[in-house]
Amino acid sequence: MDTLETLYFPDTVITTDGQSPLFLFFDLVHFLQPVEGDESEQPTAGLSDTFMDKGFCQVHTPAPLGTDRDRFLHLVHDIEKRKDDYAAQLSSLAIASMSAPHRNNEASKSAILSELLGESRDLEAEEKAAALRAELWQARLVLAMAEILDREEQEIADALSLLDKSKTDLFDRLLGKDEESENDTPFSDLTQLRENVNLPRPGMVKNRLKAWLSLYRSGNLPAWWLWTTTRPEAADILLETYEKKNGKAAIPFWQIELPAATGIELQDHMEKITAFKKEAEPLTLKIATELNKLVRQESIYEPEPAGLLPECGAWGEQWASLVETHFPAELYGRTPFCFYLLGNLHSSELADAQNQKAETGTGVKHGILAVIG
Repeated sequence: MDTLETLYFPDTVITTDGQSPLFLFFDLVHFLQPVEGDESEQPTAGLSDTFMDKGFCQVHTPAPLGTDRDRFLHLVHDIEKRKDDYAAQLSSLAIASMSAPHRNNEASKSAILSELLGESRDLEAEEKAAALRAELWQARLVLAMAEILDREEQEIADALSLLDKSKTDLFDRLLGKDEESENDTPFSDLTQLRENVNLPRPGMVKNRLKAWLSLYRSGNLPAWWLWTTTRPEAADILLETYEKKNGKAAIPFWQIELPAATGIELQDHMEKITAFKKEAEPLTLKIATELNKLVRQESIYEPEPAGLLPECGAWGEQWASLVETHFPAELYGRTPFCFYLLGNLHSSELADAQNQKAETGTGVKHGILAVIG
């Protein structure tokens, strides 16, 4: 039976309710994490862990740190808690310690020592390996810092939302209004919350995506043909890369809508997502079957987007009806969900990943990029 699984990028954790609609469409969402977990530690109560426990998502660590894990986490903790120039210098030194000049010096010393001892060493291979380790260390640090920034922005947004609500309640009482207004909806608070979060600068998204791609290339991962993001800026970068590699633009072949949120309380998320997935299963199975066929077609020659999946129109109507039943637009809002066909190019090729598991035997010849928002 065909399934709909996706690799989510460039985020490495679920931090906001705006990411939870992912689980309505996909059978399983895969995440990459920069640092492996510790089985001896108590699990956290974060959204990622809760969704993983429910079988909605799965995490992968392409390049475990092993014995360096504690050292790396100590560095991240120092930067997070101190937030001063010393911490910034510390992170720079940690990265610079494995930079090119250092490697060259070490290579020179190794060359002299090898010559004196009459040993033969592949110094070029050693330098290359050192450069890859340095790149991966820096990528992990960028992604870890991005997780912290996401979490702090969410905490700030929550605090601002509470302050705004308290201010509104105070004025309502002074004006003699009822404590509960008929116009109040759960989504109104969510909209306000998102507006209070500062949108990341394009440069930050670019650096985050670059770090994520370095992490992706570092491990022997399955070659997922469907990638998804909730950051349109990151999608734009990959779409530009695809156009340069393939000589033509990706084909936007389908667009539906997702709720902008799935609930407020965590338990609300779980119950609503589970109920929706159960009722939508016959439709998502059809979609999975046809998308699996699409990426296995021999060639794509600039067809009309509607011709790629003739059933898209009917599916969109069914999907919209299901979403409205479980997540009324008035309460949960809407966000676009767009699909792009990356004709004649695997997603792993788009990332210049040479060491990912081959698609031999599966017949996959194209990739799909899905963008939420």
